[in-house]
Amino acid sequence: MKKYGFNLLCVLFLFTIGINAQEKQTFKFIEINKKQAWDGGYIQRDFEYTRVYHENNIIEEIGILPGSHSFFFKIKKGNWYIKNLKQWEIFYSPEKNVSPKIFSFDRWFSLKFEKKDFVNTSECSVYTFQNEEYSTKQGDKTIIHSEVNDFPFTQYWFNKELGIIKIRSGDFEFVREDVLKK
Repeated sequence: MKKYGFNLLCVLFLFTIGINAQEKQTFKFIEINKKQAWDGGYIQRDFEYTRVYHENNIIEEIGILPGSHSFFFKIKKGNWYIKNLKQWEIFYSPEKNVSPKIFSFDRWFSLKFEKKDFVNTSECSVYTFQNEEYSTKQGDKTIIHSEVNDFPFTQYWFNKELGIIKIRSGDFEFVREDVLKK
């Protein structure tokens, strides 16, 4: 009985180490067109997000959209898949232009493919973030929301090796620090 308890303790300890041994990487987005504040200084808008590498080519992006939950991606044969409500859906394909949908903030959004572009030497697909029509209930009435835009003209530059490396939202542009140093 003592041996069983010791073995169980060893297994739990190794399992805990395995969970904590997931590789993590932090990326910093730098504002590249800093706007001067009213007092002559600058407002610090740079931000960081964390990427956690899980097994089977699955990565978790934490903090890539302010206020959002984590996004899980699976990379398989050059294709990127995003996990939406427990289901894997195509996010990026090197063979065709994809306009993926993502579920965040309790509703659906689409990323409309716009064009191919470069950030330094990294080839990218550029997507525009768009609201999807959604409905809410108020008593016995259903209200359709289609003109709400929480992300006015937000674009993402996505690279098949690095993920999202540039974000433009309105007058603000952010590029990942590691890409700027290339």
